[in-house]
Amino acid sequence: MKCRCQLIFALLLGMLLLAPVAARPALWMIHQSHSTVYLFGTVHLLPNDTDWRDPALDRALAPSDSLVIELTDDNPAHMQALVR
Repeated sequence: MKCRCQLIFALLLGMLLLAPVAARPALWMIHQSHSTVYLFGTVHLLPNDTDWRDPALDRALAPSDSLVIELTDDNPAHMQALVR
């Protein structure tokens, strides 16, 4: 009986560890005095049909005064010229 309980516990633990993790954009908020800064972690190599928007991101962008983004250039020659 003890062995059976251990087996059931191990199976339940295994199922818990294999449960899918909710995928959502990484969004951090930094707040000090009268300023709030949001840092948004992105993944650049997503398929074009990936739905990466999240309601939390939309709420963070709505009242923002400015948006600073990183642009990537797929042309290695252009990128090399920027480094020089």
